[in-house]
Amino acid sequence: MRRRRLAALALVAVVALLHLWLADDVLEARLGAGAAKLPSRIEVAFVHLLDEMGLGAWLGEWVLDRACAQMRQWQDGGRAPIPVSINMSPVQFERTSVVERVQAALGRYRLDVDRLEIEILEATAVNDSHKVRESLVALRAAGIGVALDDFGTGYSSLVYLTRIPANVLKLDQAFIRGLSGDPRQQEIVRHIIALAKTLAYSVVAEGVEEETQLALLVAMGCDYIQGYLIGRPLPPDEFAERWLR
Repeated sequence: MRRRRLAALALVAVVALLHLWLADDVLEARLGAGAAKLPSRIEVAFVHLLDEMGLGAWLGEWVLDRACAQMRQWQDGGRAPIPVSINMSPVQFERTSVVERVQAALGRYRLDVDRLEIEILEATAVNDSHKVRESLVALRAAGIGVALDDFGTGYSSLVYLTRIPANVLKLDQAFIRGLSGDPRQQEIVRHIIALAKTLAYSVVAEGVEEETQLALLVAMGCDYIQGYLIGRPLPPDEFAERWLR
């Protein structure tokens, strides 16, 4: 998924996506007829299953390694350097040395720290765990970006925005979906953006699909957009050919 800076409509970052592929007959045998038409549910169930099996941290490290490897491949191929953003789960923060693993991956593929951004869910960010907070502070101190993903879908107080060691706030698509025709929604988004900017966050609007949404977000001072208005997810080679010439 691509992210664009609104001021200049320039591509500035990429979000790494993990796709799972299973044969239709396997899906039907395991989950019943029609299951092949519900890939998003299967992906969610698969990730939860990995966590239950103790493999969630392993998957996260694999994604980290592959994202860094892909950036190095693009760069060695003469493609324009671009940051990549990856999600990290609470399991990774609790069970692994996140900062050491991230720095090791960047070093292994000879990448600058500003090439990687770590996305965390609101529930992870407001976790009272000392280890989680310590890791987030260390990531920011090392120059690695931390983005608060799907903001607004949790139940935490806005006061947490003053305590979370993050520099990017990603406004959940639930706020964007009805933005064009709902004045009350517009006021909510406008004030969230203004508050975030006051607290020195860069703001990303997720799930932008319409030009009218884009125009409103520009007027509100949003920094970046992410969504199908820019384009749909692509395999690495197709993405590079289209966007990194």
